[in-house]
Order: sequence, then structure tokens, then C-alpha cells
Amino acid sequence: MSVCVEQSLKQVQHILTLWARWMREHPFYSELGYSQSCCSDIRFGSTDWDSMVQEIDDQLVRATDAIIDDLSLIDEKAILVAYLNVSTDLEVGDQDIEAAELKVIEGLKRKDLWIEPQVLQTA
Repeated sequence: MSVCVEQSLKQVQHILTLWARWMREHPFYSELGYSQSCCSDIRFGSTDWDSMVQEIDDQLVRATDAIIDDLSLIDEKAILVAYLNVSTDLEVGDQDIEAAELKVIEGLKRKDLWIEPQVLQTA
């Protein structure tokens, strides 16, 4: 696996972790039994910079949610198993999860929300 792909996977895994945190906070999912405690210690300040970063994260997470909704059943299940610990009747392996993560990257690129890791490192 190339360094570029590895860095991209790390970046999308961070985004998917934010998405999973958001999903657990969402009232609909808490009614299904997902714990909200994973995010209870996260507090954001009230400065303009923090508000802007929070708004960007919210937009990114909502776009990621839409991308996941548009994935094939096996890819969506792979993301749900990996990031929300959802049990499924489908066998989901590491290769399935990685393939789904790469499809999330493709979706973020289509929505012009993906910044290549090399660009972030030089910023």
C-alpha cells in the first residue's frame, strides 16, 4: 500500500470517527440504544474560530452521512460494523472496511470536501 493511500485512509478514518460520534449524539440513534457517553466530555469554546471549525465539522459529518447512505449495502454495513459496532448477518472483514472507506473518500471528492493529505501536511 502506498504512503499516499495510507495517509488518505487515516484521514477518512478520522472523518468517519467524527461521523460515528455525531451518529451517537443524534436523538434518533440514541433511541436505538447507541451510547452518547463517548462524546460527553467534548466541549467547545465560544470563540469565533472554534465556532467556525465546529460548523465545518458539522457540514463534513452531514455530507459523510449522505455518502454512506448512498453506498451499496455491503459497503454501508462495513462502515456501520467498523464505526458503530453494529452487528450484521453479513460477514465483514478488514478488506471490506477498507474498500468502503475508499468509497467514502470518492464521495467526499465528488462533493469537493476532500483535501489531499499532502496538502494538509504542507499547510
